[in-house]
Amino acid sequence: MPNCKNCNREITKSDYDLCPYCGQKNPIPTNYETMDVTACVKQMEPTELPRTKSLKTMTILGIFLGYFGIQWFYVKKSKAGWICLISTIGIVLVTGLLGFFLISRTVWSFLVPFFCVWLFYIVFSAVYSRFDNTKDGDGEFLR
Repeated sequence: MPNCKNCNREITKSDYDLCPYCGQKNPIPTNYETMDVTACVKQMEPTELPRTKSLKTMTILGIFLGYFGIQWFYVKKSKAGWICLISTIGIVLVTGLLGFFLISRTVWSFLVPFFCVWLFYIVFSAVYSRFDNTKDGDGEFLR
């Protein structure tokens, strides 16, 4: 803001014809230049975009470790991850025990249900990877 030539008080640029304090005509000096406002503005640091999770990584985790629910923990949906883990343990344990005591007393009674659950997660992950609008636990789209 400029100062008056006569009283040296700070005046606005709109007071170019008469000083409101002393009444001086044309109080703004002719060599007055406006200040560069951009010099006062603090430069902003470039912010890093949020790192989103990968749908490809989620699919690979689902194919190989889907029975543990790892793919859901990866995308920060821990409730779905716990449901997958508990349901896998429950299905393999119940059907394995039934097969062990009713059909044959071998380890295959537990391995067959485990491989069936694994096959289910392979198919589920392959189908789920085709969805474009999948979001992670923070609400960000998977890339």
